[in-house]
Amino acid sequence: MISWQTELDLELLDGVWTMLGEWTAHMDTWKFGKFREIDVGTIEAAAAQYSKRITKLGKEVKQTGRDWKVLDALRERVESIKKLMPLITDLRNPAMRERHWKSLMEDVGKTFDPHADGFTLEIVLELELEHHSDIIAELSQAAGKELAIEEALHRIEVQWETLALDLAEYKGDYIKLRSVDDLYSALEDNSVALSTMKASRHAAAFLAQLDQWEKAPRYSPRYLPR
Repeated sequence: MISWQTELDLELLDGVWTMLGEWTAHMDTWKFGKFREIDVGTIEAAAAQYSKRITKLGKEVKQTGRDWKVLDALRERVESIKKLMPLITDLRNPAMRERHWKSLMEDVGKTFDPHADGFTLEIVLELELEHHSDIIAELSQAAGKELAIEEALHRIEVQWETLALDLAEYKGDYIKLRSVDDLYSALEDNSVALSTMKASRHAAAFLAQLDQWEKAPRYSPRYLPR
């Protein structure tokens, strides 16, 4: 006849091995799926949930006086993916452009295609990119700053392409600008924005565009009627 202690041990062991199997299945999905499709939020939520389950199960196991290595191994696996989350988040930053990936490959001395179907979390680990997390974090942060400049330039372009002119008939056969207030307001706002962007240390990739806007005839006050 099996003792109650043995039954409890078997029940707890079954819980540990079941959880380990579930976690392994999750990891296989994350490690071998397309890296560009990784859902960071899903991994973080799963890791947090498993951490709570492991802590709860660990307390129950401790009460029995047991010390199972398999539970420690499971805890380490969950903690390891949690430690990788900042790296994954930085690499999944949508602001990363080809120039950033090229810079990263030069820094780490390895070549890879981050957009390929075969680029997975497993490849990231094989490339040992976690050892270059500081460089990647700096690149990702810079990419975000550069994206802000890119989007600001796009907004200026859209504004000047769509800015409505206040036109009125003049002496029957002519049309004149009735007011240039909106034009000058946009000009002043954009001039400040362009100067601010140009002063940024993240503006290097956009200097040609910034210069073009500052020198553009359609953008110059001398071409606006007074």
